[in-house]
Amino acid sequence: MKTLTQYSLEIHQSVASVPRNKARMLALVACFTEFGLKAPAEWADVSNDLARLRELHCVDLQSELLLNYELLAAAFDLDEMPFLNHGILEMGYAPVNFRECQERLYDVALSEVDLQDKTVVELGSGRGTGAARLAMKAKMVVGIDPVAGAVHAANGKWSNVQNLKFCHATADAIDVWPDNCNLIVCIECVHAIPNFVELLENARLKNQIAPLMVIADAVQISRLTDFRKKLQLAGWLEVFFEDITEAVIKSVTYAIASMPHASSMADMFITTRLKMRLIQYQSGQLVYFRGVWESPRQ
Repeated sequence: MKTLTQYSLEIHQSVASVPRNKARMLALVACFTEFGLKAPAEWADVSNDLARLRELHCVDLQSELLLNYELLAAAFDLDEMPFLNHGILEMGYAPVNFRECQERLYDVALSEVDLQDKTVVELGSGRGTGAARLAMKAKMVVGIDPVAGAVHAANGKWSNVQNLKFCHATADAIDVWPDNCNLIVCIECVHAIPNFVELLENARLKNQIAPLMVIADAVQISRLTDFRKKLQLAGWLEVFFEDITEAVIKSVTYAIASMPHASSMADMFITTRLKMRLIQYQSGQLVYFRGVWESPRQ
């Protein structure tokens, strides 16, 4: 059976030759279908092409997510879409743009942790913009992501940053975690990593577990309760926990208002995703949290 990284490489090769504008349309249609929306009728050919790609590469939800993110990497460069997170906008804070909200999410998520002298692994590092922000203060940062296109873009963008590197792998590839890792960071990615707590236990058994872990993510309330219980049963001590849904809603609302006409394909993609996420937040389907945990003793 193929691994996720093998699927990712195959998908990456399939979409690498797709013209940029076609990749943008495919990524947007994939976004529509992810949220149960219909693509414009005039895009029927694009929808058919996406269906063929899914038939060729997708065997489950994980491989379908990989296809969506490989299309994103092929469609939009780092300048157009440096982050994919929902950002944060606290009371009294006046951002210059949505990207500042997205950068601030990292700052707020890690506000209880001193990054100095830390060797960090970021699971689900994506395009690497967040990992690069961590590397401004940390001793060493290794970003791990299963999306080949995203890792390729990240390595190209930050190849000259000595304390930062990126690996194309799934989160459970413990062998590529940095030696003497003492901080795990996972921003908006835990929900997409199967058996996350079991992964941590495997890392602990291999003496690779870090003493601290920072997570920020959007999940269903019932899943969040279960997740916290699993961490507790596995011996993780919850040092800090905060529901930041309201501040994330403000960030998403700000982003949508700042792109009223969605004049570019990138803006159209971002606003479509954020509008659907806003509905999920406001209806109570999703809650956004941040937390810090200490690992179980060896």
